[in-house]
Amino acid sequence: MSWWKTEYLTAVLNGMAQWNDAIQEFAQSNTSFSYLSSLRFVPSTHYENVSGFDTYIGWVGECESEATIGKTWTSIKFPCYATNATLCLTAKSPTGHIMNEVDMQNIVIHELGHTLGLSHCNVSSDVMYPTVYYQDTVKPLSTLDLYGVAQIFELQTNSTCSEESVVTMPSSISYSQFQINPENIPAFVPQNLAEYTLRLLLRPEIITLIGVLFIASVLMIIKKRKKVRT
Repeated sequence: MSWWKTEYLTAVLNGMAQWNDAIQEFAQSNTSFSYLSSLRFVPSTHYENVSGFDTYIGWVGECESEATIGKTWTSIKFPCYATNATLCLTAKSPTGHIMNEVDMQNIVIHELGHTLGLSHCNVSSDVMYPTVYYQDTVKPLSTLDLYGVAQIFELQTNSTCSEESVVTMPSSISYSQFQINPENIPAFVPQNLAEYTLRLLLRPEIITLIGVLFIASVLMIIKKRKKVRT
């Protein structure tokens, strides 16, 4: 498979770890949702079909649809019990964009949200926003995502089933985003010299150094002008 990158598997594992960290943090910060602490993704890598798992993830080279770069199918057991989910991730978008590790991780965390029962939201910065914007950083999960999951699994613990509904967070929980563990953030790999140079110049220590050199140069010019006047 010429389109395959080992980074895609890393992106999936990092996306699962990102969800696991956010779930635990939300459960610990909100004791009324402590039942979420038992929820987590446990990855297992296989190169052939193996039964017995709740979620299956695979990749394709290109999309079947002109508007899809990831898709989730969920099997439902009557009345409302999800037995398993299958995620299909694409390596190339309809516009020709080749997914890098950051792109793939952002797609994965979105699709994993669907496996947990989440639909789309109207917050453009949220991972469950329906439109994907290719960017340089991984999107963090939010309290809205975890509150939605908490509502879904509360229904399961109560053995009840409700129709799809819009979730609005209570005033006691503010919208915020969870910090991503550095271990789950892809290392930046420049695609060309210009991109590498720009990233290098934008590093905080380089900006500080340039600022110091600029101030030193200005002070030297002022000092020379004073000497000329005297």
